[in-house]
Amino acid sequence: MLSWIKRHSEYQRFTEAQFSVRTAHFYVPVLPGETDFQLGITVRKKIGKAVTRNLVKRRIKAWFRQQEDLPVCKVNLVARLGVGSLDWQELCAELGQIVSSLKQKLPTGARKF
Repeated sequence: MLSWIKRHSEYQRFTEAQFSVRTAHFYVPVLPGETDFQLGITVRKKIGKAVTRNLVKRRIKAWFRQQEDLPVCKVNLVARLGVGSLDWQELCAELGQIVSSLKQKLPTGARKF
């Protein structure tokens, strides 16, 4: 199951992340999860205007809602420069790469979801 990270205090915990995953357009700190996959999204003003930032967040949320086999952990997707210029297929490929990296790095017991 997918749940969203909404509280500021939850975002602050990512400073003590176990490990992180990096791609060309994302930095993803990872914390151990309790029961399900928890997702936080951070898109800074450097990415673009509000229209671009909201489009990026909506696309990320839509992609993760379609996924069924997500590992049990907490992640914060931090968008980096250039993410606003990605089309849907490129964004999907990069998010898929992130999830596959998470599955490889997490212990096998954490992938029961």
